[in-house]
Amino acid sequence: MDYDELPAWIRKVEDKLNKMSHEEFCDEMVKFGTEAKKVGGVINLVFGDIQ
Repeated sequence: MDYDELPAWIRKVEDKLNKMSHEEFCDEMVKFGTEAKKVGGVINLVFGDIQ
C-alpha cells in the first residue's frame, strides 16, 4: 500500500500514537479494552455502527 494514499485521519492517529509515552499508550489501550468489554468485544466496538 502506498503510504500517500492513506486517509488523513490515519496519519493523524499514527502521529498522535508516536508522540505518546509508553504509559499514555498503555492507558489508552486499557480504556479501549474496557469499552470493548462493555459492548461484547473489539469487533462490536469497532464495527457496531455498521451492523
